[in-house]
Amino acid sequence: MKRDLTRAALGLFMLTALLGITPDAQARSCKLSGVAGTYGYTISGTIPTIGAVASVGHIVLDASGNLTGAQTSSFNGAIIPETLSGTYTVNPDCTGTAAVNVYHAGVLVRTTNLDMIFENDQRELRAITV
Repeated sequence: MKRDLTRAALGLFMLTALLGITPDAQARSCKLSGVAGTYGYTISGTIPTIGAVASVGHIVLDASGNLTGAQTSSFNGAIIPETLSGTYTVNPDCTGTAAVNVYHAGVLVRTTNLDMIFENDQRELRAITV
């Protein structure tokens, strides 16, 4: 009898713990409309054939999966204004991808692919070039 009572209490505890996790997991579910907004960023690094690179800019994500933006970039000291356009995806686990077209004076100069993650209740975006 004591063993059955212990198992029942343990089962009730586990069920309560699992039910407590569910709302938190649901709160982290991401979608396009939830991440839509404007994000600021900085980038720095090195490209072997160019040297030091850095950018500062902003990107606007809309609820349809499109993005636009602008940045000022430094390529080994040469300052270049750039505009951005492209598309992005978001997964329920708050990861995503983006294909970003980068333009100099209206001319496409490169396309950058990103892997992304949205954090802090979809208020922060972190990305890496892939």
